[in-house]
Parts: sequence; C-alpha cells; structure tokens
Amino acid sequence: MLAATIAAISLIGTLLGLRDIIPTVPLLIGALLFCGLTGWAAAIYVAYSTKMATSPVEALISAISETVQVPFTESWIRATILSQRAVDAYWGSNKSLHIEEIICKSSITARDVENVITIKGRNSSKLDVDSCPMLLIGGSVLHFSEFAVNAASLKRDAGDVALAIRSNLDLGLLQLIDIMFPTVLKRGETFVVEHKHDWPGAMTPGTDIMWYPFAAMFARDVDRLTVKVDFAAPASYIRGFVADLDSGTCTLSPVQPVETDDARKSFEWTIDSADNQAIYALVFDRR
Repeated sequence: MLAATIAAISLIGTLLGLRDIIPTVPLLIGALLFCGLTGWAAAIYVAYSTKMATSPVEALISAISETVQVPFTESWIRATILSQRAVDAYWGSNKSLHIEEIICKSSITARDVENVITIKGRNSSKLDVDSCPMLLIGGSVLHFSEFAVNAASLKRDAGDVALAIRSNLDLGLLQLIDIMFPTVLKRGETFVVEHKHDWPGAMTPGTDIMWYPFAAMFARDVDRLTVKVDFAAPASYIRGFVADLDSGTCTLSPVQPVETDDARKSFEWTIDSADNQAIYALVFDRR
C-alpha cells in the first residue's frame, strides 16, 4: 500500500514535469484517474488482508487439528461445534442463567451412544427466563425429527415433569435446542433439568472423541462440569483436552479422567470452574 502511494506521488511529479508539453487539463485528469485507481487497489488490498487474517475460531480449529490427531477431526468440527453458524448461535448466547453443575453421562458402544445430560442452575438475571439451551452432537447425520429418544424433564422432589423441546438450529450433525420451563423462571429461582437422547451411528470404532461444549453456551463460567463415560469394551487409553477460544490453544487438561472400575470401562472427569470460553474433549481408544 505504501509502495503504491509512493508510485502515485512519483508519477504525479513526472507528469507535472511534463506540463509544458502536455496540456494542463488532460494532465490533471490523468493524475486524478491514477490516484483513483491506486486508492481502489489499496482498498482491495486492505479488504483481502482483513479476510485472510486468522480469526479466533480458525486459530482454535488449527490448534485442535494439530493436537488431537484423530482422522476427520477438522472437517467434523468445521461442520459442527466450530462452524460459524453454530458458534454465532450458541457461544455465550445465554446471559441469564448461572449454572452450578452440568453432568454428562454417556454409554458408548462401537458405533452408538446414549446420553443423559443434567443441568443445575438458577436465574441470576432481573428478567424472567423461559428456557435452558442444550447442544446435541454426533458423528452421523440425525435431524431433530429423527431422534428415537429425545426427552427432557424438570427434576422435582414431588416427581419429574416432562418438558417441551424447541429446535433452535438443526445442522444434522449438531442440534441446538431449547428446553422449555413449564412456567417462566423468576429471578433467583433454581432448576434441575435432565435431557436424554440416543444417537445411533454417532461413534467410530477404535479411536474417537466425545466433545463437551456445554459451558460455552453461557455468558458465565460453569461452577462444575462432570463427565461420566461407560464403554462396552475396555479403553486402552483416555485423555482429557481443553480447547480455549481466548488463547487459540488445545492442550491436555491439568485434571484428567479417573477410572471408576477395575475393567477400564468406566471413567469420570470433573472440571471445577469450567471455562465458558472453552470446549472440553475426551479422546479415547477402545478395541
């Protein structure tokens, strides 16, 4: 851009030096046209440079792909949890709820998964709240209307209350839903909601990943994220990772999952103060 400006000044100077040969009016028109073309080229350069600058989401995708070397990871996260459409829809979208704990229980076979996700929290805003967000993700295309099991309930001492579910975003591999409270949640009121769903074909035999982007749905950190997984076959290894949007990094979690049986089939992973700018992931292999 600087080079173009210098070139323009140089050419104008040269043209002015020819003012005794070239009539003044054509000379000025030529100089103005050149300046206009230079400005247009500079604007294209700036726009192109801005477009090519690495965004926080792109930086995170690169970090995950380099760290979590599992086949098809990059293409999958680009289509789901880090697609721009999904990020715009869910990341930090709920500014009213303070979440005390999210508990994710998964029963995993070679190709299928059954999930039970419990969210405990309260309305910490001055406004009434009518729903709680939830993300459903899998490795096979399953649209909102195609779930065989997709049910939510409000947990109460007097008995569970079935809740309505509203589809917010359907990407096939990712579902963003709203779990509707029976009545609006007033300021300071608490809740415990549970969501159950099965996802056939969600898993890949051998090495695979379970993703936990749930804290990122909220504007505040989640007090605790608890992950419990049960495998049909023993896990040869299991690792917990943290992908941080602020730093654009993906690293091993300082807290790792622990075995809860003697057969390497059941594990629990507890993260206190789960960062709302992070996605958590379990990478494992079971043969």
